[in-house]
Amino acid sequence: MTTMYNYRRDINSYAIGLALPFADDGYQVEVKASNGANIPVPSNFKNWVAKIIPNPTAEIWVSDAAITLPTDNTPDVSRAQIIPPGGLYLSVSAGDTIYLATANTDYVGVSVSLYAISN
Repeated sequence: MTTMYNYRRDINSYAIGLALPFADDGYQVEVKASNGANIPVPSNFKNWVAKIIPNPTAEIWVSDAAITLPTDNTPDVSRAQIIPPGGLYLSVSAGDTIYLATANTDYVGVSVSLYAISN
């Protein structure tokens, strides 16, 4: 089963529906400097919203391409971005892979929830 992202607008075009339910397509992963994580996006819907929430005490990077962090903690992928402590919402497509990396030497928890957008 897939959790749909029910994004709606009210009569004044203000965004509503941002309180998301628990996702059926979700991952709890742990990453550290020598061990990143690769999250596959399902292919049963074309478009998805990925909600990524890291442990707030860690610096986690996310990218849509394989990512490694050298000792200076600067990613080698130009499209990589740091995930703010409050989390990040990304638009992803079916078949994409979400790559997570950190320079932390201890494991850091990251929650990834995927919500399908009706086509």
